[in-house]
Amino acid sequence: VYEHVVFDDAQHLSTLKYPSLFERTLAVYSFGKVYNCTGWKLGYIIGPESLMKEFRKVHQFNCFTCNTPMQVGIANYLSDNSAYLQLGKTLQAKRDLLSSHMRATRFKPLKSSGSYFQLYSYADISDEPESVYASTLVKTAGVATIPVSAFYQNTVNNQVLRFCFSKRDEVLEEAAYNLSKI
Repeated sequence: VYEHVVFDDAQHLSTLKYPSLFERTLAVYSFGKVYNCTGWKLGYIIGPESLMKEFRKVHQFNCFTCNTPMQVGIANYLSDNSAYLQLGKTLQAKRDLLSSHMRATRFKPLKSSGSYFQLYSYADISDEPESVYASTLVKTAGVATIPVSAFYQNTVNNQVLRFCFSKRDEVLEEAAYNLSKI
């Protein structure tokens, strides 16, 4: 779903380009990610007929319909490929803007080569577990983050939080300013 969200002149390498991988792959695409309308939950899947046949068996009980206005909206977006061809550059600029402002904080970035998120370590700031520290930031700095530990099955505390940079510039600037006071 992130094939157009690649930073620093890197190239997305799709499994669909390699015949031996294509035969074993279902590639999932999300219009919601590409057109920044994640709540719409519209997309498509590409794969070999043998896998698609099995996928359709499951999918028929998963999703019964997609509403027409969303389908028309996506169809209109598809007529302008610049919306998705520029997505990586647009989000890279957002990542870079957040990163430049976050240099004034004690948070340490982990490399982000493509997504809507930047991970930051707070190991030099607090020993609190990620979920506790994320709540602390909301209360003390007005900044909402996601504890990375939320994505793990087992309890971990790497002292890393996920910040979304797909926001208005002034929101990113204000968040970094508030965090610089910590």
